[in-house]
Amino acid sequence: MASGRRAEPPEAERPAPDPGRRQRERAFHDRWAAAVDPAAVPVEASFESFTAPEAALCLRLMEPLAGRRLLELGSGMGEASTYLAGRGARVVAIDLSPGMAELTRAVAASRGTEVLAVAASAEALPFAPASFDCVYGANVVHHVGDADAVLAGSRAALRAGGLALFWDPLAYNPLIQVYRRLARGVRSEDEAPLRFWILRRMRRHFVDVGHREFWLLALLIFVKYYVVDRRHPGEHRYWKLIHAERPEGSGRWLRPLQRLDSWLRDTGRDPAELPGSSNGSEASLDPFIPRRGRGLMLSASDIDTYRICPLKYKFARVFRIPQEPTINQRFGIVMHQVLERFHTEGGGSLERLRELFEISWRRSGFGESDDELQFRERAVEALERYWRQNEASEAEPVWFERSFAFKIGPHLLRGRVDRVDRHPDGSFELIDYKTGRAKTEDELREDVQLSVYQMGARESWRLETSAQSYFYVLTGEKVPVEHSAEELDRVRATVSEIAGGILKQRFEPTPSPDVCRFCDYRIICPAAEK
Repeated sequence: MASGRRAEPPEAERPAPDPGRRQRERAFHDRWAAAVDPAAVPVEASFESFTAPEAALCLRLMEPLAGRRLLELGSGMGEASTYLAGRGARVVAIDLSPGMAELTRAVAASRGTEVLAVAASAEALPFAPASFDCVYGANVVHHVGDADAVLAGSRAALRAGGLALFWDPLAYNPLIQVYRRLARGVRSEDEAPLRFWILRRMRRHFVDVGHREFWLLALLIFVKYYVVDRRHPGEHRYWKLIHAERPEGSGRWLRPLQRLDSWLRDTGRDPAELPGSSNGSEASLDPFIPRRGRGLMLSASDIDTYRICPLKYKFARVFRIPQEPTINQRFGIVMHQVLERFHTEGGGSLERLRELFEISWRRSGFGESDDELQFRERAVEALERYWRQNEASEAEPVWFERSFAFKIGPHLLRGRVDRVDRHPDGSFELIDYKTGRAKTEDELREDVQLSVYQMGARESWRLETSAQSYFYVLTGEKVPVEHSAEELDRVRATVSEIAGGILKQRFEPTPSPDVCRFCDYRIICPAAEK
């Protein structure tokens, strides 16, 4: 899908025209059109079948269609033009083949709709500039010799803010290549699946370009046609057979493959998209989302991750792609383990604290590199400071690594509090250890973690707390975070909003140089290069 201002590519990059190619394509499609019964063309299935996810996505992006001027490139048998005209669009269709243009008109007429279909080349559009609201091309670009001419003409034909949508086969799926070798009798000799260079071409002509892949593992349905159904690809057009499939038939095994496809390639959704299309044609991530009943299972860490970048949440919590622990994270785990063990034993001497540190340090696999030795030196200094502060404190640590679980609406919030202190006046304070940098004042104002902990103590332990604090182990600084009833209401609203975004599968990346350069998923993130 693309929209924006056209930028002309250098003339030297344009391929030399091949008149023979157009003639061959025209003759091939004329022969095909002559063999088709207009009444038998599957118009509705081309958009509504569960096996038409690419068309269903395009339809959602085009809507509302009523009154919009739409140009279809390469109308073929006329399924799309007829369907879109039936939904209120004012459709003009072109096809290089006069036979296909005539077939498009006949199919539209048989469904009681009107489509202006003319024989013309997508590489030389015969329309005035800014004539259409939308340009749609299904399986057309991989048939042309000059993709730049198609894209430039499409951009010129669009009004300001218009939308161009194309979908074509890509060359990277091995099943596509095997199919093409066997299907020479039902495809034109000049067509060729596209490669990702087409996206670079699109970016020259449109200011906003996005793409999505479909039919990865689900293309195994081609194997079924060949091995089980005994339909040779040289005699049957598999892409047309697909739309005849039924959910109660092949859908029982094809839909799981579509979900796997979504797991493998889904890189985010437009904000308005819901999980799957209304007709079920879009594979959904729903089976992989961490649910609990009608709601979600969430933690303060989940909430912070989604707030930082929804796509990172998807990679980490939905796809569950493992992250390699950094030296900072390993160090933080060691310090948490040491302090938990020290307090569980009832405290003790500085020598015992150092001994616990040595045991945990060795078990965690730290070595003698410069970085590791610097962390070790900082840890020893910090633990000595911590011991002195603990000896001087009047508060009594009473619980360590205590778990909680409670609900906000239908969503289950779970977590674990590092330490709970009881003060001489009988009040309780929740403490969370931090081994990284201190939070800024702005971050503390937007804090969610300690608010969730406070609600967890109240709802799960029936414990009212008077204070919640971050304790920065390396500096010995304890930073209290005030939370009023209004702040807790804000956090509840934040949790509900984030849960809604997850359930609607809104996983758009939010790139930021300060965040992206440290992200474990930057190699696979679609926003990393931007």
